[in-house]
Order: sequence, then structure tokens, then C-alpha cells
Amino acid sequence: MGNRRRVAERRKTRPVVIGGVIAVVVGGAGVGAYALLGGGATAEDGTAGATEARVKSVPTGPLSATEVTGTAQRFLTAWEQGEVAQAAAVTDDARAATGLLTGWTRSAHVEKVTLAPGPRAGDRVPFTVRGTVTYKGVSKPLVYDSALTVVRRASDGRPLVDWAPAVVHPELREGDTLVTGEAGTPPVKALDRDGGELTAKKYPSLGPVLDGL
Repeated sequence: MGNRRRVAERRKTRPVVIGGVIAVVVGGAGVGAYALLGGGATAEDGTAGATEARVKSVPTGPLSATEVTGTAQRFLTAWEQGEVAQAAAVTDDARAATGLLTGWTRSAHVEKVTLAPGPRAGDRVPFTVRGTVTYKGVSKPLVYDSALTVVRRASDGRPLVDWAPAVVHPELREGDTLVTGEAGTPPVKALDRDGGELTAKKYPSLGPVLDGL
């Protein structure tokens, strides 16, 4: 079999606001994954038969409920306990998972985390994230819902979490990183006496005033 190569690159930078602080997306450097598989022609010494036997023993087909819930629980437990390597090993992209889960505590300053799984829906398991974001002596509660999907790895049939940044936070995309910092001044909304928002589009003559606010 000839060599096969996979290269994945993710480049993106965007802000995400969580809790009462700002988690600013930094990074965006390319993150690559490289795999090389190869081999010569099959020798006539019985290795072909052994290979076929191994291939036939690989689990295939739909995941069972036990596989889905067990995989999700192992991942969530390791993440909750801060065991990044163990959590990443339960995903199908350990390198990417390690980077984002490490930043979860070091850069986003999230602590006292509890992850509560909800009822399974097929191969998907929703869960609730509860924690505390602490920055420069200020702490804010962090609560939101997310979800993960379990897939079967083709090479060995092992059930794994289908890794995506959105597993950590639903607003995250490829290349995003959470970093907690000080919140800026919130935008001011001007309202009329009935509570409706005054905008320059609705009231062009108020444009300069609204811009000043």
C-alpha cells in the first residue's frame, strides 16, 4: 500500500464572551496533524491471513448505548478532574483536545468545574458545564450547556469523542482559544419612552447623538 498523508490546518481568531468577563480568542496559528501509513507488498508467509483476521476482528456498526454513555462519562470525568491527557485520549484528535483543554484552566482561568451529562440521544450526549471564572481577585459563575458526539474509529473500532472546539464551548470554532481578561465598557442603548431602542436607521437625525453615546 502506498503512503497516505493527512494534514489539517486551522487558522482563525474571534472573540467569545462568557460569564461576566471576556474570554478573548487569541492564537490562530496553524495546528497540524500528520499521519503516515505505509507498507510494501504482502509477503507470502502467512502475514496476509493474519492481517485479514485482525481486520475482521475490528468492531463495526452502530455504537451501543453503553459505548456512547461510557465514552462520554470517561471524557467528562477526566475533564472535570483536570486530567487533560486522559480526557484528550478519549477523543479522536488528542493533540487538538489537549491544547484547548489546557487553555481552559491556564488561560480562561476556569476552576471548580462540574460537568453533568444529560440523557443520551443516539450518539449525542448533552451536558451542563458549571464553574467559576476567577481573574485578578474577581470571580464570576459560569454556566452553559454543550454536547458531544461519540463516533467509532475505523482503524480499530474504538468509540471516541468526535473532537471539535464546540465541545468545550458551543461558540468556539476551529482555531479559537479561550483567554479570560477584563471586560470592556458595555455598549449604551438609547431607548424611547416606550422602551423601544433608538437607532440611527430608524431616526437618522439622531445619528450623531447616538454615535456619541
